[in-house]
Amino acid sequence: MQVVPPPMAATAQTLHASLGVGLASGALTLASGPLYAALGGAAFWAMAGLCAAAVPVAWRLRGVLARGPRPDQHGLH
Repeated sequence: MQVVPPPMAATAQTLHASLGVGLASGALTLASGPLYAALGGAAFWAMAGLCAAAVPVAWRLRGVLARGPRPDQHGLH
């Protein structure tokens, strides 16, 4: 399924890779040191909590993408 117009595909991929993945990974990597220093092995539960929080978000996104673009989104199909 295509969610951005073809001329914007490279821009969308760049934004997704740098902000969506890169920024989150960088921020969590910076936070992991102090978290591990404070909690030791129990820091695993913070990581598990982040994963658990992501499940409903992913489930909702799955439903949104399965329905496809709304009719008012001209040029996006």
